[in-house]
Amino acid sequence: MEFLGGSQPSNEVGPVMLDLIRNIRNSEQGATAVEYGLIVSLIVIAIIVSVKDVADSTNGMWATVTNKVTDTAN
Repeated sequence: MEFLGGSQPSNEVGPVMLDLIRNIRNSEQGATAVEYGLIVSLIVIAIIVSVKDVADSTNGMWATVTNKVTDTAN
């Protein structure tokens, strides 16, 4: 089988590719970004749960106020 250059492709990985693979393997930036993403997502979940609890309490409070005002007006 003949290839574009008329020769067989080399099975060797060039030094640039080896350096790239070593840099990716040794890099911790990706792992740090993932860790920060997980921390932020946990904080967001905690905020959502807290806001929902506050909203439920506030709805109950306003229902009580409405009932007392309605009872007083009658």
